[in-house]
Amino acid sequence: MAIMSIKYTKLIAILFVMIITLKSLEYFIKYHEDVEKDDELERVKISIHYEALCPDSRFFVVYQLLPIYKRLKNNIDLDFIPYGKAKTIETAGKIEFECQHDITECFANKIHACAISVLKNPERLINYISCLLKQYLSPPEEAGELCAKEQNINFTPILDCANSNHGSILLKHYGERTNALRPRVKFIPTIQFNGSQTIVSQALILKDFKKAFCSMLRVKPKLCLNS
Repeated sequence: MAIMSIKYTKLIAILFVMIITLKSLEYFIKYHEDVEKDDELERVKISIHYEALCPDSRFFVVYQLLPIYKRLKNNIDLDFIPYGKAKTIETAGKIEFECQHDITECFANKIHACAISVLKNPERLINYISCLLKQYLSPPEEAGELCAKEQNINFTPILDCANSNHGSILLKHYGERTNALRPRVKFIPTIQFNGSQTIVSQALILKDFKKAFCSMLRVKPKLCLNS
């Protein structure tokens, strides 16, 4: 009788351990599913105030933003604002611009603005803009066509837009957004996280975008955990 009692006690103990193990496993799986779900849904809006012919804009987008976007695109909402330190001049209903890198940049900014309007897929857009910035020393129309061919994009609607009043209206809109920034733009590019240019220092964003961006995420993806 005592032997049977010992056997039952051992059996109950084993069952108890199995139940605890299963419950722990269930909690572990649920927790990680929730983390993965949060990781997918947690997004940061990145607004990039830049100029089409600006070397610093080129460096940031091509060598800082693009590599991180490729790895963490599910966490990023892109918002390109191609205007920078330009000025909008309206005379008798005609819209003209003065740009930091001369009139050529004004037309290049229009090509960027029109590309943003035409290309709805954010991945295609950042790849196209990155290509344009790499070709910033080439004539804007030539760069636009070359990059469009490389990425199988129809350049015609982008060029038609840039040559039309619609392109001017788009660029004027980006000018209004840029001029509304507080504090005002002092350096190009200026980057906003979720509408703020001060939540993370501009110096850190431009020097180490990965570190700056990862600081915005509550749940850290693997890339953010690697030094």
